[in-house]
Amino acid sequence: MTRWNGTELETIGGVQRDVAFRAAGPGEYAAVDAAYRAKYGRCPSIVEHVLTDRARAATLRPEPR
Repeated sequence: MTRWNGTELETIGGVQRDVAFRAAGPGEYAAVDAAYRAKYGRCPSIVEHVLTDRARAATLRPEPR
């Protein structure tokens, strides 16, 4: 990320895009939780600390501008 004011130039996998961040909605939480469990499931104590209501409320989704 190069700057923060609601929009960013984000580089992921060598591709740079101009993106805006928006709050993820409750309908997206299950997919995010499943992705964390799939990637970090071997460390259940860490996963359960990340998958809290407080953490979910802070989840952001980058969207291309």
